[in-house]
Amino acid sequence: MTSLILVALLSSWTSVASADEGIDNLLNNIPTIENPDSTKESDTPPPPPDMPFTAYVDLVRAQVLAAWSPKAGAIKKNPGLETRLVLQIDPSGQVLALKPMVLSGDKKFDASAVKAVNEAGALPAPAPNLVTVAAEGVVVIFNGRDWLKAR
Repeated sequence: MTSLILVALLSSWTSVASADEGIDNLLNNIPTIENPDSTKESDTPPPPPDMPFTAYVDLVRAQVLAAWSPKAGAIKKNPGLETRLVLQIDPSGQVLALKPMVLSGDKKFDASAVKAVNEAGALPAPAPNLVTVAAEGVVVIFNGRDWLKAR
């Protein structure tokens, strides 16, 4: 594309009759160059609109809990199992850190909660008004009774 511009400029220089007219002709003969990328939509999605924190937490929990597949036997034996994890989320939706808030006492149940976070992948990006709060942490509750009801 640069070579096309150069050819257009060189051809306009050769048509200049005198030095006085040369600058005017050069300026008047500069071709209009359209940037084909300027009309193309951006590949990055626009930031989400501002939303309440509770709505964002619901989105995060839904995605993580959809990836959760605990052992049914352990929950049937003890439906009161519950694990709470705090997820620190960056502006793009990536989990920066995971911290236990409450562990169930059942290692396999707790491990299934951590596995669900890993399998959920990138979470929804927080709205601009929630970036700081999401970085501080979103609590996801893994509850045996809720899991049984959902089945």
